[in-house]
Amino acid sequence: MMLFFARIALIVCALPFLFPLPLAASEPIEAWAAKVNKEFSAKQRYPRKALDMKVQGLVKIRVQVAGSGHITGFTITSSSGQPVLDNEVLSLLQRVNPLPPLPDGVDSHSFNIPLRFQMDAAVALDAEVEIKSTTATWKSWRKKVGRILARNQGYPTELIKAGIEGTVRIRIEVATDGTITRRELVTSSGHNALDSDALDLMRRVDFPALPEDSEPLTIVVPFSYRIKGKR
Repeated sequence: MMLFFARIALIVCALPFLFPLPLAASEPIEAWAAKVNKEFSAKQRYPRKALDMKVQGLVKIRVQVAGSGHITGFTITSSSGQPVLDNEVLSLLQRVNPLPPLPDGVDSHSFNIPLRFQMDAAVALDAEVEIKSTTATWKSWRKKVGRILARNQGYPTELIKAGIEGTVRIRIEVATDGTITRRELVTSSGHNALDSDALDLMRRVDFPALPEDSEPLTIVVPFSYRIKGKR
């Protein structure tokens, strides 16, 4: 089992909104902005690949929102210079969409938001499929799956700040073409947020096709979230 340790934190704060609004609308917009910041904070993740690479950076984005709260467009106004971090911001936008609806009378809105990836707390992430077969074909498949999990796993930053850690075990059924057809919680970490994060990851990925002449597969994937030095 491989563990990836790094010192991390992810800081998000909203800059002043780009377009001035009538005075009467400013207070509702400020309340809306607080909800938006809460959404971003709740769904931030520091990607495991970035932890392994020990990269940091700041990504600035401009977001356009419709009255319904749906994101209608966005632009990276300043790249971090690290594709793994820029790509994580794009994934974050998908996770927060839609945002809370805009206040009554506001049909659309645009704002800037900076997202800083900074290493400040030691954590470890791991996820690895459990397969008994030791043939070269299955070892190769398992290695490919490991890369997919490593590319998609992240540690929710609010949980890091709260000192929440644990291990989640998910049982999945994999069709011969690699599609995950079923997923269920086998062992809880004791924290709903960690359990939900692991289940959400398994909803977002599919695996490579199984080795030739294989039957559909049922396996267990343990997800480990650890904060180094925590007792």
